[in-house]
Parts: sequence; structure tokens; C-alpha cells
Amino acid sequence: LPRAKELLEECDANGDGRIDVEEFKQAFLRDSMPAGSLGLAGLLDRLVEEVVFEVSGTQFNGPILFAMANAAVVGLFGKYITALVALQQDDSWFPESLKLARGIPAGFLADYAQAVELAPLLTMACTSCFAYAVGDLVAQRVEGRWRVGLLDLRRCARNALLGFALHGPLVYSWIQVL
Repeated sequence: LPRAKELLEECDANGDGRIDVEEFKQAFLRDSMPAGSLGLAGLLDRLVEEVVFEVSGTQFNGPILFAMANAAVVGLFGKYITALVALQQDDSWFPESLKLARGIPAGFLADYAQAVELAPLLTMACTSCFAYAVGDLVAQRVEGRWRVGLLDLRRCARNALLGFALHGPLVYSWIQVL
């Protein structure tokens, strides 16, 4: 909120507390902002520089994480994506797609429950693998590794393997003992 007020003050040339169309246009011109201020144009340039650095500054982490994220989305929501694409052929696709989207959490939980019934050990191992991998990525973020290039994917893979091979089966066995 303080940064939003600061940007409003920078963009509001006439000081009326509102940004008109001309002030909005001027906000995107680099030369119109006061010295030392990034302005909206500078912030946009900085964002583009960060994205370019993330993509070009890493050899493997960026593409690996991108591929993993896409595989996870398709794996988790593939049947819903397929249904949405099929719905777009119809004239009343939007209301139907909202109904479908509303049912995604319940459908996902039902699919997970079915997986637990069919293969409880494998489901527990995969759940632990996912939780350990996400937990390690969050821990690395807390450690200050906020750029993709700084992430230690080997460490993340080791933790995920630990969750899959050790924690998941141990928890499953313990639940069976209880």
C-alpha cells in the first residue's frame, strides 16, 4: 500500500489525487519520471530484465522447473483441461465451464481417494515425494535462493527421493501398525 501511494504521487502530475489518461501515458515514458524514480516504465523494464536473466542466466534449472510444472498441471488437471476444450465447441460453454471448475476440488479429492484405495503404498510414497520436494523448494526460498539459477535441484531431488523411498513407506507401515 505505501508503494502504491508512492506510485500514485509520482504519476499524478497535477496533484488532484487521480490519474487521467494523459498522466497514465506519461507514466510509461522513461523521461517523464523524476530522477532516481523507476516509475511504471522502469518497473516494467526491471521485470523484463529479471525474466530475461532467469531464462538466459541458467543452463538447466529454468527449463527443468518449467517442464516439471507443466507436467504437474497436465497430470493433475488433464481431464479438466480436455473437458474445457471440448466445451468451447458449444455455444453455452462459459456456464458449463464454471460448473466444471467448481467441481475440480471435489473431483481431485475423489481421484486421490480412489488412488489410495487402489495403491495405498504408492499413493503415500508419491504424496511424501511431492511434499518433500515442495518443502525443500520453500526452504531454499527462505534461505534466500529466490532466483531459479540459485536453486539446488539436486538437493530437491534428494529430498523428494527420501520422501518417496523412506518417509512414504514408513508412514504407511506405521499407519498399518496402528
